[in-house]
Amino acid sequence: MNFRLTLLDGQFSCKESEKLNRLELLPPSKDCCQECAVKHDPSQPHNAQSLYYCFKFNLENGRSPTWADAMAHCSEEVKNHWTKYLEGVGIDVNSTNKTGDIKTEAELKERLKKLQ
Repeated sequence: MNFRLTLLDGQFSCKESEKLNRLELLPPSKDCCQECAVKHDPSQPHNAQSLYYCFKFNLENGRSPTWADAMAHCSEEVKNHWTKYLEGVGIDVNSTNKTGDIKTEAELKERLKKLQ
């Protein structure tokens, strides 16, 4: 049994299909960032954890994105701010491990306490 997975406006739909030989990535809604399908200030990084961003980036670049990739369009000030925050909670901005192995919200809160 094959399935067709479609991402539209940040929502997935999955339908049984005769053949599955490609990934169909539909554009995000017009009020979202066209790179990551998330609403954010254009001066801020793309959401490197967005499934849309990961698929789109991989299709265009042949590899998984990093937080450094998501911040590439940002000013040095914004990059420095995000890099300091992400590294402070144990995330390497140049790694494809975009969560720093944080498994729970409680673990993230504990790491944030150490930043203060």
